[in-house]
Amino acid sequence: MRLDQISARIAPRTPWQAMDMGTHLYRAWWKPLTLVWLSFSMPVLLLALWLTLTGYSGFGILLLWWLKPVLERPLLEYCARTLFNEPVTLRMLWREFRRYALPGLLPWLLWRRIYLTRSFSVPVSQLEHQHGHRYRERIRVLNMGPPNRASMLTLLMAHIEFIISYAFTMLVMMMMPGQYYLSDMDWLLTGTHYAMLGLITWYLTLTILQPLYVVSGFALYLNKRTWLEGWDLELGMRRIGERRRVLTTATLALICLFPLLLLVPLQPAHAGSPQQDAIEVVAGQDFMPVEVHGKWQLRTDNEAMEALPDDQPPDWLVDFFKWLFDADGTRDYNSLPSLADILRVLLWAAVIALLLWTLWYYRHWLAALPSSHQRLKKPVTHVAGLDIRQASLPSNLAESVLVALDRGDAREALSLLYRATLSRLAGKGDIPVLAGATETEVLQRCRDLHEDKTGVAILATLTPLWISTAWAHRPPPVEQIRSLLQQWSGHFGDNKHRQEAV
Repeated sequence: MRLDQISARIAPRTPWQAMDMGTHLYRAWWKPLTLVWLSFSMPVLLLALWLTLTGYSGFGILLLWWLKPVLERPLLEYCARTLFNEPVTLRMLWREFRRYALPGLLPWLLWRRIYLTRSFSVPVSQLEHQHGHRYRERIRVLNMGPPNRASMLTLLMAHIEFIISYAFTMLVMMMMPGQYYLSDMDWLLTGTHYAMLGLITWYLTLTILQPLYVVSGFALYLNKRTWLEGWDLELGMRRIGERRRVLTTATLALICLFPLLLLVPLQPAHAGSPQQDAIEVVAGQDFMPVEVHGKWQLRTDNEAMEALPDDQPPDWLVDFFKWLFDADGTRDYNSLPSLADILRVLLWAAVIALLLWTLWYYRHWLAALPSSHQRLKKPVTHVAGLDIRQASLPSNLAESVLVALDRGDAREALSLLYRATLSRLAGKGDIPVLAGATETEVLQRCRDLHEDKTGVAILATLTPLWISTAWAHRPPPVEQIRSLLQQWSGHFGDNKHRQEAV
């Protein structure tokens, strides 16, 4: 990824803001995207129309729907190249179709065809060239953190696609001679021409929505990578470096030009006309200072009535009394209210008084209601980017750590110990950490708030070892890890695991 050539402002966004970014990209690229869609989808449409003309209308619709993942790949390739300012033409997309479209395509035409997250997952397969186990691991990493709402995007686009295609068909049918019951769809299946009409209107809808769907999913993919990989921070550091280089160059240029400036004779500055100079001096702040004072002042009733628009009532209370006494707008306000109007006012006053009395009488019960129905807090599942769920850990931790040490993989052994320690602490009490907290921040929060001080002490010993191994690639001695495993088993493990660890 050449982030320095990106043509959009990269920043961490919510999923809905990322979809909105996709709509903005579509507005900027809609002409070439529509041309790419028409170029690659027109042969499929002609084949579907031929099947419909020969009496296999269902197979024509199924063919166009089934080949959507194939037709989306040129659109995604265009978006990726254009976003990073790479030259792309329609001829280039046709010539390189085998390179970017065919690898990893078969799963998206078979069991992954009904995936609701297709718009978010296809860039992993096409742009990152991840397949099989590597694809699943990459998707698992990208799904960490807040949800990306790709399924919601697919469902939303499917409903919009159905509504617009149905509206197109109804519009054409209303312009045709004859009488049709628009609430009955059987007439679409009674003839070949009607089936072809439905297929064409659906294709026109796809011409508008399919590029928008691909661009919005691509924006969700970029947003999740921005969150996880810190693209915005990298771009910000590069901009700071560029500004420093420019400032250094300008400083050196000024230092080199300073001796030449000393040799230039001073010349009087060119002034304007004497009249204009005199006006600017007299009208300046020294001779004619300008002060602005603001204050609040009550307006009279007539001024308030004149300031209101003609179609707006003067007061909500007047509007309320009009609703009470003049519901149909025929009352003469010069006469006294009738008995029915008085009874209605008294009835509403009694209802409002009863409601206020109920709220006041049960005020203590209402105040305690939110505390008795508090929403259960979700347990912590990921800390410092690591999965600490019990299901992700081996059943016999001590044996797994010893096997990793025998294999010479100290990183794996420390990872299991670190994750298991956080998992046990989360089981004994809440770990109040924020998303994206570092290992040091997690340790500090546990020291301040967790009740298991012995477990926190083990975490304090384990944290610097894990940081040194994970980030500096300097693992500790194996004997130190074995000693730490015995301490861990003595505090967190059961009797069987303690004996095995010893």
